[in-house]
Amino acid sequence: MAAKKNTVSNYRKTVKVFVRKKIFENNKRAIEGLSVNVLSLLLHLKNRSIAVRDLKPDNIYLTAAAENSPYQHWDHESYTMGLIDLETAIDFKTTDIEALAQPLLAGTPAYMTPSQIFKNSILKSIFGPDLRRIFYMQDWFAALAMIYTAATGKTLFAKTAKLIPQILRMKKKALIFHKPLSKVFKRVSSGFWELAEKEFSAKHQEGKEKFSIIHFTLPRPVVQMFQEELILEKSILLAAIEKYVMSNAHFSEIRSELISMSLYELAQFRVLWKKGMLGSDVSDEERLRRDDSLKKLEALKSCLESHGQIHPRLSQTISCYDVMAFLFNRVMLAMYRHTWASTPQAAP
Repeated sequence: MAAKKNTVSNYRKTVKVFVRKKIFENNKRAIEGLSVNVLSLLLHLKNRSIAVRDLKPDNIYLTAAAENSPYQHWDHESYTMGLIDLETAIDFKTTDIEALAQPLLAGTPAYMTPSQIFKNSILKSIFGPDLRRIFYMQDWFAALAMIYTAATGKTLFAKTAKLIPQILRMKKKALIFHKPLSKVFKRVSSGFWELAEKEFSAKHQEGKEKFSIIHFTLPRPVVQMFQEELILEKSILLAAIEKYVMSNAHFSEIRSELISMSLYELAQFRVLWKKGMLGSDVSDEERLRRDDSLKKLEALKSCLESHGQIHPRLSQTISCYDVMAFLFNRVMLAMYRHTWASTPQAAP
Protein backbone atom coordinates (compact mmCIF):
# COMPACT_ATOMS: atom_id res chain seq x y z
CA MET A 1 0.00 0.00 0.00
CA ALA A 2 2.81 2.37 0.95
CA ALA A 3 4.58 1.59 -2.32
CA LYS A 4 1.44 2.50 -4.31
CA LYS A 5 1.14 5.80 -2.40
CA ASN A 6 4.76 6.64 -3.24
CA THR A 7 4.17 5.78 -6.89
CA VAL A 8 1.10 8.06 -7.02
CA SER A 9 2.96 10.84 -5.19
CA ASN A 10 5.92 10.65 -7.55
CA TYR A 11 3.59 10.62 -10.55
CA ARG A 12 1.82 13.77 -9.30
CA LYS A 13 5.13 15.51 -8.76
CA THR A 14 6.26 14.59 -12.27
CA VAL A 15 3.02 15.90 -13.76
CA LYS A 16 3.26 19.10 -11.73
CA VAL A 17 6.81 19.74 -12.92
CA PHE A 18 5.80 19.04 -16.51
CA VAL A 19 2.79 21.39 -16.31
CA ARG A 20 4.86 24.18 -14.77
CA LYS A 21 7.51 23.76 -17.45
CA LYS A 22 4.88 23.82 -20.20
CA ILE A 23 3.21 26.93 -18.77
CA PHE A 24 6.60 28.64 -18.57
CA GLU A 25 7.45 27.72 -22.16
CA ASN A 26 4.11 29.09 -23.33
CA ASN A 27 4.64 32.33 -21.37
CA LYS A 28 8.34 32.77 -22.16
CA ARG A 29 7.84 35.12 -25.12
CA ALA A 30 5.30 37.16 -23.17
CA ILE A 31 7.81 37.56 -20.31
CA GLU A 32 10.43 38.70 -22.82
CA GLY A 33 8.04 41.25 -24.32
CA LEU A 34 6.96 42.56 -20.92
CA SER A 35 10.58 42.86 -19.77
CA VAL A 36 11.58 44.90 -22.82
CA ASN A 37 8.60 47.21 -22.38
CA VAL A 38 9.30 47.73 -18.67
CA LEU A 39 12.84 48.81 -19.61
CA SER A 40 11.47 51.02 -22.39
CA LEU A 41 9.18 52.62 -19.81
CA LEU A 42 12.23 53.48 -17.68
CA LEU A 43 13.78 55.14 -20.73
CA HIS A 44 10.60 57.07 -21.47
CA LEU A 45 10.41 58.36 -17.88
CA LYS A 46 14.11 59.26 -17.64
CA ASN A 47 14.03 61.14 -20.95
CA ARG A 48 11.24 63.27 -19.50
CA SER A 49 12.98 63.63 -16.13
CA ILE A 50 10.06 61.99 -14.35
CA ALA A 51 10.28 59.48 -11.51
CA VAL A 52 7.04 57.72 -10.59
CA ARG A 53 8.42 56.56 -7.20
CA ASP A 54 5.61 54.02 -6.76
CA LEU A 55 6.03 51.95 -9.87
CA LYS A 56 4.29 48.57 -9.57
CA PRO A 57 2.04 46.28 -11.65
CA ASP A 58 -1.14 47.76 -10.15
CA ASN A 59 -0.20 51.20 -11.51
CA ILE A 60 0.40 50.06 -15.10
CA TYR A 61 -1.97 49.33 -17.95
CA LEU A 62 -1.26 48.02 -21.44
CA THR A 63 -2.57 49.62 -24.59
CA ALA A 64 -2.18 48.72 -28.27
CA ALA A 65 0.52 50.74 -30.04
CA ALA A 66 -1.72 51.18 -33.11
CA GLU A 67 -5.37 52.21 -32.94
CA ASN A 68 -7.88 49.39 -33.54
CA SER A 69 -5.02 46.91 -33.61
CA PRO A 70 -4.82 44.01 -31.15
CA TYR A 71 -1.57 43.50 -29.30
CA GLN A 72 0.38 40.38 -28.42
CA HIS A 73 2.23 40.19 -25.10
CA TRP A 74 5.23 38.60 -26.79
CA ASP A 75 5.57 41.46 -29.28
CA HIS A 76 6.82 44.45 -27.30
CA GLU A 77 6.32 46.73 -30.30
CA SER A 78 2.59 45.95 -30.53
CA TYR A 79 1.74 47.63 -27.21
CA THR A 80 2.92 50.30 -24.80
CA MET A 81 2.62 50.76 -21.05
CA GLY A 82 0.54 53.51 -19.50
CA LEU A 83 0.61 54.75 -15.90
CA ILE A 84 -2.04 55.55 -13.33
CA ASP A 85 -1.84 56.92 -9.78
CA LEU A 86 1.03 59.40 -10.08
CA GLU A 87 0.62 61.18 -6.73
CA THR A 88 4.14 60.16 -5.61
CA ALA A 89 5.80 61.26 -8.88
CA ILE A 90 8.39 64.03 -9.19
CA ASP A 91 9.68 66.12 -12.08
CA PHE A 92 13.46 66.34 -11.62
CA LYS A 93 14.16 68.28 -14.83
CA THR A 94 15.80 71.20 -13.03
CA THR A 95 19.56 70.89 -12.43
CA ASP A 96 19.20 73.06 -9.33
CA ILE A 97 18.58 70.47 -6.61
CA GLU A 98 17.50 73.24 -4.24
CA ALA A 99 14.57 73.92 -6.54
CA LEU A 100 13.34 70.32 -6.64
CA ALA A 101 9.83 69.91 -5.27
CA GLN A 102 9.39 67.67 -2.23
CA PRO A 103 7.54 64.55 -3.42
CA LEU A 104 5.15 62.57 -1.28
CA LEU A 105 7.07 60.27 1.07
CA ALA A 106 5.37 57.00 0.25
CA GLY A 107 5.58 53.81 -1.76
CA THR A 108 4.77 50.11 -1.74
CA PRO A 109 7.18 48.11 0.49
CA ALA A 110 7.94 45.34 -2.02
CA TYR A 111 8.83 47.92 -4.70
CA MET A 112 10.56 50.66 -2.70
CA THR A 113 13.81 51.61 -1.01
CA PRO A 114 14.53 53.66 2.16
CA SER A 115 15.18 56.73 0.00
CA GLN A 116 11.45 57.03 -0.65
CA ILE A 117 10.64 57.90 2.96
CA PHE A 118 13.31 60.54 3.62
CA LYS A 119 12.97 64.18 2.62
CA ASN A 120 14.98 65.82 -0.16
CA SER A 121 17.05 67.78 2.37
CA ILE A 122 18.33 64.56 3.97
CA LEU A 123 19.04 62.85 0.65
CA LYS A 124 20.75 65.99 -0.64
CA SER A 125 23.09 66.08 2.38
CA ILE A 126 24.18 62.52 1.51
CA PHE A 127 24.06 62.33 -2.29
CA GLY A 128 24.53 65.99 -3.22
CA PRO A 129 23.99 66.64 -6.96
CA ASP A 130 23.27 62.91 -7.48
CA LEU A 131 19.87 63.37 -5.82
CA ARG A 132 18.20 63.48 -9.25
CA ARG A 133 19.75 60.11 -10.02
CA ILE A 134 18.36 58.65 -6.78
CA PHE A 135 14.85 59.53 -7.93
CA TYR A 136 14.98 57.59 -11.19
CA MET A 137 16.84 54.72 -9.51
CA GLN A 138 13.78 54.27 -7.29
CA ASP A 139 11.90 53.32 -10.46
CA TRP A 140 14.72 51.02 -11.61
CA PHE A 141 14.45 49.10 -8.33
CA ALA A 142 10.70 48.67 -8.86
CA ALA A 143 11.26 47.63 -12.49
CA LEU A 144 13.60 44.86 -11.35
CA ALA A 145 10.96 43.58 -8.93
CA MET A 146 8.31 43.66 -11.69
CA ILE A 147 10.46 41.72 -14.16
CA TYR A 148 11.05 39.06 -11.50
CA THR A 149 7.31 38.85 -10.81
CA ALA A 150 6.56 38.56 -14.54
CA ALA A 151 9.02 35.66 -14.80
CA THR A 152 8.03 33.79 -11.63
CA GLY A 153 4.68 35.05 -10.39
CA LYS A 154 6.35 35.71 -7.02
CA THR A 155 7.59 38.69 -5.01
CA LEU A 156 11.32 39.36 -5.24
CA PHE A 157 11.88 41.42 -2.08
CA ALA A 158 9.32 39.79 0.23
CA LYS A 159 11.64 39.66 3.26
CA THR A 160 13.32 43.00 2.60
CA ALA A 161 9.92 44.72 2.33
CA LYS A 162 9.26 43.89 5.98
CA LEU A 163 12.04 46.30 6.96
CA ILE A 164 10.16 49.34 5.66
CA PRO A 165 7.77 49.60 8.67
CA GLN A 166 10.79 49.19 10.98
CA ILE A 167 12.65 51.96 9.15
CA LEU A 168 9.63 54.24 9.50
CA ARG A 169 9.59 53.60 13.25
CA MET A 170 13.32 54.29 13.54
CA LYS A 171 12.89 57.52 11.63
CA LYS A 172 9.97 58.60 13.84
CA LYS A 173 11.98 57.83 16.99
CA ALA A 174 14.97 59.79 15.66
CA LEU A 175 12.74 62.81 15.05
CA ILE A 176 11.38 62.64 18.60
CA PHE A 177 14.88 62.55 20.10
CA HIS A 178 16.33 65.05 17.59
CA LYS A 179 18.82 62.55 16.14
CA PRO A 180 20.44 63.47 12.78
CA LEU A 181 18.39 61.77 10.07
CA SER A 182 21.37 61.54 7.71
CA LYS A 183 22.99 59.09 10.14
CA VAL A 184 19.72 57.20 10.50
CA PHE A 185 19.45 56.92 6.72
CA LYS A 186 22.95 55.47 6.39
CA ARG A 187 22.34 53.02 9.24
CA VAL A 188 19.01 51.75 7.91
CA SER A 189 20.42 51.62 4.37
CA SER A 190 23.19 49.29 5.55
CA GLY A 191 20.63 46.85 6.96
CA PHE A 192 18.24 47.23 4.05
CA TRP A 193 20.79 46.64 1.30
CA GLU A 194 22.52 43.82 3.15
CA LEU A 195 19.22 41.91 3.30
CA ALA A 196 18.16 42.98 -0.20
CA GLU A 197 21.46 41.71 -1.63
CA LYS A 198 21.09 38.37 0.16
CA GLU A 199 17.49 37.96 -0.94
CA PHE A 200 18.21 38.97 -4.51
CA SER A 201 21.30 36.75 -4.79
CA ALA A 202 19.46 33.71 -3.43
CA LYS A 203 16.40 34.07 -5.69
CA HIS A 204 18.47 35.16 -8.68
CA GLN A 205 20.63 32.05 -8.38
CA GLU A 206 17.65 29.80 -7.63
CA GLY A 207 15.98 30.87 -10.88
CA LYS A 208 19.17 31.01 -12.95
CA GLU A 209 18.18 28.20 -15.33
CA LYS A 210 14.81 29.81 -16.04
CA PHE A 211 16.10 33.40 -16.24
CA SER A 212 18.94 32.38 -18.56
CA ILE A 213 16.63 31.06 -21.28
CA ILE A 214 14.54 34.25 -21.22
CA HIS A 215 16.50 36.48 -23.56
CA PHE A 216 15.93 39.48 -25.78
CA THR A 217 17.64 42.24 -27.70
CA LEU A 218 17.39 45.58 -25.96
CA PRO A 219 16.18 48.53 -28.07
CA ARG A 220 19.13 50.73 -29.03
CA PRO A 221 17.92 53.73 -26.96
CA VAL A 222 17.70 51.49 -23.86
CA VAL A 223 21.26 50.25 -24.48
CA GLN A 224 22.44 53.86 -24.75
CA MET A 225 20.68 54.73 -21.47
CA PHE A 226 22.40 51.82 -19.70
CA GLN A 227 25.81 52.68 -21.20
CA GLU A 228 25.47 56.31 -20.15
CA GLU A 229 24.59 55.13 -16.66
CA LEU A 230 27.76 53.02 -16.53
CA ILE A 231 29.87 56.00 -17.58
CA LEU A 232 28.28 58.18 -14.90
CA GLU A 233 28.64 55.43 -12.30
CA LYS A 234 32.33 54.99 -13.16
CA SER A 235 33.05 58.67 -12.55
CA ILE A 236 31.16 58.51 -9.25
CA LEU A 237 33.08 55.40 -8.17
CA LEU A 238 36.44 56.96 -9.04
CA ALA A 239 35.53 60.03 -6.98
CA ALA A 240 34.29 57.84 -4.11
CA ILE A 241 37.53 55.83 -4.09
CA GLU A 242 39.66 58.96 -3.99
CA LYS A 243 37.51 60.58 -1.30
CA TYR A 244 37.53 57.44 0.86
CA VAL A 245 41.31 57.02 0.63
CA MET A 246 42.10 60.70 1.18
CA SER A 247 39.78 60.98 4.20
CA ASN A 248 40.96 57.79 5.90
CA ALA A 249 43.77 58.31 8.41
CA HIS A 250 44.81 54.66 8.02
CA PHE A 251 46.01 55.39 4.50
CA SER A 252 47.99 58.59 5.14
CA GLU A 253 51.36 57.18 4.02
CA ILE A 254 50.25 55.25 0.91
CA ARG A 255 47.27 57.17 -0.43
CA SER A 256 48.43 57.66 -4.01
CA GLU A 257 49.50 54.01 -4.26
CA LEU A 258 46.12 52.73 -3.04
CA ILE A 259 44.21 54.94 -5.45
CA SER A 260 46.19 53.65 -8.44
CA MET A 261 46.20 49.95 -7.41
CA SER A 262 44.19 47.46 -9.44
CA LEU A 263 41.72 45.21 -7.63
CA TYR A 264 44.20 42.31 -7.82
CA GLU A 265 47.07 44.41 -6.42
CA LEU A 266 44.86 45.69 -3.61
CA ALA A 267 43.74 42.15 -2.73
CA GLN A 268 47.39 41.02 -2.54
CA PHE A 269 48.29 44.03 -0.41
CA ARG A 270 45.42 43.28 1.96
CA VAL A 271 46.55 39.64 2.34
CA LEU A 272 50.06 40.77 3.30
CA TRP A 273 48.61 43.26 5.75
CA LYS A 274 46.23 40.76 7.31
CA LYS A 275 49.01 38.17 7.78
CA GLY A 276 51.18 40.72 9.58
CA MET A 277 53.82 40.82 6.85
CA LEU A 278 53.23 44.58 6.72
CA GLY A 279 52.89 46.86 9.73
CA SER A 280 54.31 44.39 12.27
CA ASP A 281 54.32 47.08 14.97
CA VAL A 282 50.54 47.67 14.75
CA SER A 283 48.19 46.41 17.50
CA ASP A 284 45.64 43.69 16.76
CA GLU A 285 42.78 46.14 17.14
CA GLU A 286 44.36 48.63 14.76
CA ARG A 287 45.18 45.84 12.28
CA LEU A 288 41.52 44.79 12.30
CA ARG A 289 40.42 48.37 11.64
CA ARG A 290 42.83 48.81 8.76
CA ASP A 291 41.86 45.45 7.26
CA ASP A 292 38.21 46.51 7.37
CA SER A 293 39.10 49.79 5.65
CA LEU A 294 40.96 47.89 2.93
CA LYS A 295 38.00 45.52 2.54
CA LYS A 296 35.66 48.45 1.91
CA LEU A 297 38.10 49.93 -0.59
CA GLU A 298 38.30 46.53 -2.27
CA ALA A 299 34.50 46.49 -2.64
CA LEU A 300 34.61 49.87 -4.42
CA LYS A 301 37.42 48.70 -6.73
CA SER A 302 35.53 45.49 -7.50
CA CYS A 303 32.50 47.48 -8.65
CA LEU A 304 34.73 49.65 -10.83
CA GLU A 305 36.50 46.74 -12.54
CA SER A 306 33.23 44.92 -13.32
CA HIS A 307 32.28 47.67 -15.78
CA GLY A 308 34.57 46.36 -18.50
CA GLN A 309 32.66 43.08 -18.55
CA ILE A 310 29.22 44.68 -18.70
CA HIS A 311 29.54 47.14 -21.59
CA PRO A 312 29.87 44.64 -24.50
CA ARG A 313 26.96 42.45 -23.34
CA LEU A 314 24.39 45.25 -23.41
CA SER A 315 24.35 45.58 -27.21
CA GLN A 316 24.04 41.82 -27.76
CA THR A 317 21.16 39.44 -27.11
CA ILE A 318 21.02 39.46 -23.33
CA SER A 319 19.38 37.13 -20.83
CA CYS A 320 16.85 38.12 -18.21
CA TYR A 321 19.37 36.78 -15.68
CA ASP A 322 21.97 39.37 -16.74
CA VAL A 323 19.46 42.22 -16.98
CA MET A 324 18.24 41.59 -13.44
CA ALA A 325 21.81 41.59 -12.11
CA PHE A 326 22.54 44.79 -14.03
CA LEU A 327 19.54 46.61 -12.57
CA PHE A 328 20.17 45.47 -9.00
CA ASN A 329 23.84 46.44 -9.06
CA ARG A 330 23.17 49.87 -10.56
CA VAL A 331 20.53 50.70 -7.94
CA MET A 332 22.51 49.39 -4.99
CA LEU A 333 25.68 51.21 -6.07
CA ALA A 334 23.70 54.43 -6.48
CA MET A 335 21.91 54.26 -3.14
CA TYR A 336 24.40 52.58 -0.83
CA ARG A 337 28.09 52.90 -0.02
CA HIS A 338 29.97 49.98 1.51
CA THR A 339 31.93 52.56 3.49
CA TRP A 340 28.78 53.28 5.53
CA ALA A 341 29.02 49.90 7.25
CA SER A 342 30.35 50.00 10.78
CA THR A 343 33.94 48.99 11.49
CA PRO A 344 34.25 45.79 13.59
CA GLN A 345 35.97 45.75 16.94
CA ALA A 346 38.85 43.45 17.81
CA ALA A 347 37.97 40.36 19.84
CA PRO A 348 39.06 40.56 23.49
